[in-house]
Amino acid sequence: MCAGKLREFFTEKLGVKVDVDSQAFANRWLVLSQGVETSDEVLENAFAQILSALLPECRRIRAGEPKPPWWDELAANARFWCHDGRFRKPDQVFAGDDPEIRKLFEQRVGFVHKPKDQSHARLEDLYRVFSVRFASEALTTRLGNISALHQQQTPQFLTKAAKAQIAAWAYSHRDEYDRLKRDSLLAALLSTEEVHTVTPKIIFSLGGVEVESTKAAYWEAKRQRLYLEARRSTDPAIKEEIAETLAKGLMPNRPYRELEDLIYRLLGTNDEQAHILIRKRDWSLP
Repeated sequence: MCAGKLREFFTEKLGVKVDVDSQAFANRWLVLSQGVETSDEVLENAFAQILSALLPECRRIRAGEPKPPWWDELAANARFWCHDGRFRKPDQVFAGDDPEIRKLFEQRVGFVHKPKDQSHARLEDLYRVFSVRFASEALTTRLGNISALHQQQTPQFLTKAAKAQIAAWAYSHRDEYDRLKRDSLLAALLSTEEVHTVTPKIIFSLGGVEVESTKAAYWEAKRQRLYLEARRSTDPAIKEEIAETLAKGLMPNRPYRELEDLIYRLLGTNDEQAHILIRKRDWSLP
């Protein structure tokens, strides 16, 4: 839709005044939430404008500033347009920030339709204010049936040095360290052993919906085991999945990508490399 037609859509069809303010966009969102408009093109362009216009308000609210008088009505009645064309309440949708999770659940769970010119990161303030959950943070996993376990005497990836560096990272982030220690996650990591199996089957759960799939790597903190698919255990690409499962396990329902990147670089390192990195970053071991 060209700029002229988009302007016409807002000013004439939706009644937004030419000198638009945030409340006007909020009102239009409430109108669209009723589900009367069904054109994908119209909705795509409308929400691209609405979400962008309300972002500054969301940032101010998250920063602790007072909510505008009209905000409570919007928060109570706004519905998010989802990837399947349906409108859902904020607590019934997810931000599809992880392509793998979205692919697993897109037939059964509602993901917010993200405007093409936006990113989930840029929309974070809006998501948080409306309590829309990030799929990567809301996902839970558990191990399914596995067979043919072979414990590795010498770890290839989660070496003693790698564990030490992760512990040093945690110790340098005191709040995280206290949480990891309190929840016994750091102790579990330090005692984790690599185990080869045929193909780890994982039960993924999102919003009460469960899907079974397979992963080349899975960390089960409770049993202190890092399960690796035997036929891929020598493939360097498996490091990506190891880093992800460890980071997710250490940061449940929290942003984990930064830690994932760090763990990826630490996997397979030796004592000398660990000593150099810990000294370089001015870390210390707990």
